[in-house]
Amino acid sequence: MKLEEGISLNTDLFRAAIEIERCGSISHAASNLSVSQPNLSAQVKNLEARLGYKIFDRSNTGVRVTEQGKLFMDSARIIVSELENIRNVPRIFEGDEHSLSIACVPSVVILNHYLRFRSLHPANESHDVFQEASPARTVSGVMDGAYRLGFIYEFKNRLPELRNSTQRRPLEFETVASNVPVLAIMSKHHPLAKLESISLEALSTTPLVAFDYLKDGSWLETMGMASPREVLYVSDRGGALEVVTYGRHVGISVGTPFFNVHNDDLAQVPITGVKRRICQYLIKPENYEFTPTEQEFLKFVKKEGLVAATA
Repeated sequence: MKLEEGISLNTDLFRAAIEIERCGSISHAASNLSVSQPNLSAQVKNLEARLGYKIFDRSNTGVRVTEQGKLFMDSARIIVSELENIRNVPRIFEGDEHSLSIACVPSVVILNHYLRFRSLHPANESHDVFQEASPARTVSGVMDGAYRLGFIYEFKNRLPELRNSTQRRPLEFETVASNVPVLAIMSKHHPLAKLESISLEALSTTPLVAFDYLKDGSWLETMGMASPREVLYVSDRGGALEVVTYGRHVGISVGTPFFNVHNDDLAQVPITGVKRRICQYLIKPENYEFTPTEQEFLKFVKKEGLVAATA
């Protein structure tokens, strides 16, 4: 059976199917979507009938996406994403010229830059957005129009792959800093705190703390570090700070420390032997022209120095 030519499909059903796949359950998805389970189940069956193939196999333990359903889900996600992009166009090009919309990797420095900038240039009737996220989410957020400016650190050899991932909405990557130093962050009472520098080999036998978006471990391989004995993954900068302050773990920071430089409880030691060059990039939509406020903010940030991030 084939989909009839000219038949229209409600994209809300695409969103519902995406949520069902995410939950692995029609009843859980129905609860998240604030609809009844029988209603959602009937809508999905109607969608499958109109498509001419099954999206889900159902069982007592939940649902599983069929082979045909996997292809449908790939296309549905693209359609939903592109619709969001269309809706976000005004937010990118017609936003409040006095506001700032920023996404960056977890960084106390860029946050402090923002706060100091706003103390000098108050936004009385504007609404700023400041979001700390993983590099991938920072890039996708700028690409999807959720944010107008992004700051990330990335290994220089990964930049081509990063550019390719933005082809559906091209972004511009401006190099803010090259050869960014990498630091080990730890309690001042840690045995390694007395060293002038630390090798990657020494760190491979030391418990590390890192953000949960780095769980795949590729960052260690790219740096040239053997798999460490122990890694604790945390979700935010506050958690990382607590762990290194009161525990035996060591954090890895790119640029400058991810903590307040006046924190007397922590020490920073340069890491030697990093194989790949790390750069800091400013990201914006292609052909996007900065507002006067954004121009002033970027001038302020570059004057103040590097934006810090923790790995």
